[in-house]
Amino acid sequence: ILGKVSEHLLKRNWIFGGRVVGDFGGTDLPALPKRPPEHTGNEIFPGLQSLEMANPVKIASIKEFPDGHSVWNPKAYPKDRTHLMPIITPAYPAMNSSFNVGASSLQVLKTEFSVALAKCLRIEGARQPWHTLFEPADFFSDYELFLQIDLYCGVPDLLAKWQSRVESRIRVFVALLEKQPSVVLARPFPGAIPWPASTSALVSSSFFLALQPREEAVTHADLVFPITEFQNTLLQWAQYTDSMRIYIRAVTRSQLPPHVHNEHKGLLTIFQAVSKA
Repeated sequence: ILGKVSEHLLKRNWIFGGRVVGDFGGTDLPALPKRPPEHTGNEIFPGLQSLEMANPVKIASIKEFPDGHSVWNPKAYPKDRTHLMPIITPAYPAMNSSFNVGASSLQVLKTEFSVALAKCLRIEGARQPWHTLFEPADFFSDYELFLQIDLYCGVPDLLAKWQSRVESRIRVFVALLEKQPSVVLARPFPGAIPWPASTSALVSSSFFLALQPREEAVTHADLVFPITEFQNTLLQWAQYTDSMRIYIRAVTRSQLPPHVHNEHKGLLTIFQAVSKA
């Protein structure tokens, strides 16, 4: 039950299902309720806002056998030391199921767990009704600046493959953006949003990344290198064809395409469909 509650809340806050872009997936949640709660009466979000590499979430101890299968071990494997939010699978060989979580995703997750923890304590004290825990967040109203990644493919049968390829590289794009001094957070919306057929003949679907700048504004110069590198990795894809196009531009909230501002129920439906894909 606790796992389902966590899943429902994370979906409502747009941080579940988009594992390829660094969000939680279905295999991450079963381990979370096993963490001992730090606050009396709260068993759903137990101190995850302070999760560190030194204390990975795990149901069972990590076992190694001399059969050649490697297990998650940050002391032995440099790549494992780069993982920010280790959630270890209980079955052998033990692996980190949340290896895709990046710095921005971790920041968002910790924030949302802290907010949920505060709500649970208010609910426990009869100061807030339960339904407020699951109030949906409006991703496109929470931020002022976005990167809009428009995709087009002249061959309809190749669109799904092109879209999947772009989505698979967004996590790398986010990591490049996070290295820019003026960027505090780069948060991808989990899944592509299709464009209405009557809207534009040059855009099939779009991905969106919310940017949170430091005190100084994010400049065009800050974005040139990450965007160029991201586009180059896509253009070098072995299955890339001339029918595939990608356009990336910075937009403010007021410049977002009108269809993005559909009612939250419609956006949630899109996200759930992407999560099940």
